[in-house]
This record gives sequence, structure tokens and C-alpha cells, in this order.
Amino acid sequence: MMLAPCGLICCECEAYQATQTNDADAIAAVAAEWSRRYGITFSGADMWCDGCTAASGRTAHHTRECPIRPCARRGSAGTCAECSDYPCAQLTRVHRLVPPARETLETMRRG
Repeated sequence: MMLAPCGLICCECEAYQATQTNDADAIAAVAAEWSRRYGITFSGADMWCDGCTAASGRTAHHTRECPIRPCARRGSAGTCAECSDYPCAQLTRVHRLVPPARETLETMRRG
């Protein structure tokens, strides 16, 4: 399982799934749905993603713009659940948009 530092499970993400199958139609559908859902205009090009923790490859717009990803790379924690600053303001903003990611980290913290 590929897990983003914020708690998103990459293999459950529609953009990640469509990228892994190289399905341009599915990518376009994800862009349209996320544009509607989040009130931000996404293009299909914004959606191609090989996961937040991928060392190289395609990274979606939200992955490139996310302040959590570089923070996690600077620190020694694998996920935000292991960070001494948990939950920080940046993480709280992400979790407002994606509550299942918070649930994943909370489960990890409970052990």
C-alpha cells in the first residue's frame, strides 16, 4: 500500500488509479469531478499521478502544490502520524477536504 504522509491511501485515489492504467478518459472524468467537488478548475494534465511518495514520475497538481509533501521529506517521519507536530495547521486544512486521510492517521497513532 502506498500511503501519502497526510494519510491518503494512494491506491484508493481516482487520479492514481487512472494514471496506473494510463486511462486518459478516466483522468478527464476525475478532473471534472474534482473541479466540481473542490471548486478549483483542474485539467486532465493536472491529474496524472504516480503517488505522493514516488521518487520520480508524474505528480498531480495537488501533489506538487501540497506543503505537506516537502515537509515530510525534510523530516524523519514516514507519515504525519509520526510527527511531533501532529496535527499541524497544514495537515488540518488537508483533512478538512479529505476526512478519510485523517482517519487513517488517527488509526496509525492509536497503534
